[in-house]
Amino acid sequence: MIFISGLHSICRHVVMGRPGPPIPTGQMVYRVTVPARKLEGIPELEEFITVPRSNHWIGPHGTILSYLLEGINERLVNFVFT
Repeated sequence: MIFISGLHSICRHVVMGRPGPPIPTGQMVYRVTVPARKLEGIPELEEFITVPRSNHWIGPHGTILSYLLEGINERLVNFVFT
């Protein structure tokens, strides 16, 4: 079975070739997008706002993923938490 995320996502229709209701998996993610300039001046976060890569932190009860986004007017850092 394929789980395509997003309550209002059009991906289910695109991937499956037909519309369908979302299937609850019991998993949830939260996303926070922060302007990179808000993280400037913090030495430990310098690479997060300058090096275009994804970063993963995996723990026993959750995961955090971060990556850079090029916004229209500024660079953003997207954090995804499970």
